[in-house]
Amino acid sequence: MRVCLATTFLLMLGCGATVEQLKVRAAIDLDCQPASLAIRPIDAATRSVSGCGKRAIYVEQFNHATRPTWLLNSAIAPAATAAR
Repeated sequence: MRVCLATTFLLMLGCGATVEQLKVRAAIDLDCQPASLAIRPIDAATRSVSGCGKRAIYVEQFNHATRPTWLLNSAIAPAATAAR
């Protein structure tokens, strides 16, 4: 039983929110096709997403060891203004 729990815990550590999840969420927020989005890492759990003249910041959220997801962590700004 301990081996099973330890294995499950270790597997969950390696599972994070995916780029595909981020693209789907950002496409809705930015009103832009997923293929038109550019994703830039800021740190281990933060991404800048830009596309269709807009930019937003997302953070990876872990919900009590269940499926991680991306959360919008900024206002949606015009890409030119946000780049300053």
